[in-house]
Amino acid sequence: MRSKITACILCISMAALPLLSMTGCSDNQSSVPNSNQTYSGSSTNNSSSTGYSESTTNKSEDNSSDDTASNIPKGEPTFLIGPDGKAILTSEITRIENTDKTAETLTEDDLEADVYCDGFAYYKEPCGVGYDSYKKPELFDGYDFLGEEPENKNEWKRVCVGDEIYGLKVKSATAHFYVNDWDNYTFPARYFYDNENGIELEGTVEVEGFLQVNNRSVQYPENNELMWFYPSVIDLPLTPSSYFVDEENGFKTVFDVRSLFNHGSEFLYVGEFDYISLGCFSDVDCDMDGIGVGDVAYARVTLGNIRCVGNSAEATLEKVELLSDILAHDKDETEIHQPAPVL
Repeated sequence: MRSKITACILCISMAALPLLSMTGCSDNQSSVPNSNQTYSGSSTNNSSSTGYSESTTNKSEDNSSDDTASNIPKGEPTFLIGPDGKAILTSEITRIENTDKTAETLTEDDLEADVYCDGFAYYKEPCGVGYDSYKKPELFDGYDFLGEEPENKNEWKRVCVGDEIYGLKVKSATAHFYVNDWDNYTFPARYFYDNENGIELEGTVEVEGFLQVNNRSVQYPENNELMWFYPSVIDLPLTPSSYFVDEENGFKTVFDVRSLFNHGSEFLYVGEFDYISLGCFSDVDCDMDGIGVGDVAYARVTLGNIRCVGNSAEATLEKVELLSDILAHDKDETEIHQPAPVL
């Protein structure tokens, strides 16, 4: 199977084994816990019905025909189809790697070619429903969710740099396509791979949910002091993820129950959105309002420098207001635990 498939298998394995996928604070990176969130609100952008960004500058009637012509996307349609169902034009392709072909000569036979469209990406508005076991414990029985699961009928949309989503301005975005021969993929956007580097947003959001700071461990030092936020309500876009693909219908969102890192069914939440990684506790500039290393609490936080990737995000923590006492504390682990001997 192709290298990209191997990469996907490794990514899924890493998601299932969060301890192995963690990266340390010293590298200014974050690891992947298992969690979930919710959505609310509506989005606005400056894209036209054709999916291409248009100028909003007022123009006089004398040059209206010239302006209309300048707003018409140039280039020829390619075989690459975005999650919104619209073809990528040759003029929208900014980079091609792993092949000598150009945007005009690229074909379905140029396997393993990576195609990039800088300046726009794809997203879906969340369904706006989600719950957590702190506010709604009666909706959870262990890992089972007892409420009604909603269906997200929103369409995938294109968003361009400079557009706004939930009042946040898109700072950077790149759509990434990968020419593959995966015969099991039969949907039109089969060559779309991901939003390269996610959708980077300017501005801040205020949200509520579980806030967790990892304890320190000599056995897994790369996890030390990493922070996670699991919001119960949040206005952020969902982006297509290679983890959630229907072979016939394409990219989808998943409404699911998730838990906090290393806490099993003790704290749960259900929705479409996953975790938000916040970097390392020792790097935080704001007042943490009493929460420390190893603690879990329910909090209202302000987040900035947001980057949305799949159904998760990365952000910086700018303000914390605890809405609960410390709900749990994980003690530092000072010993390395060896596996039991095989007899």
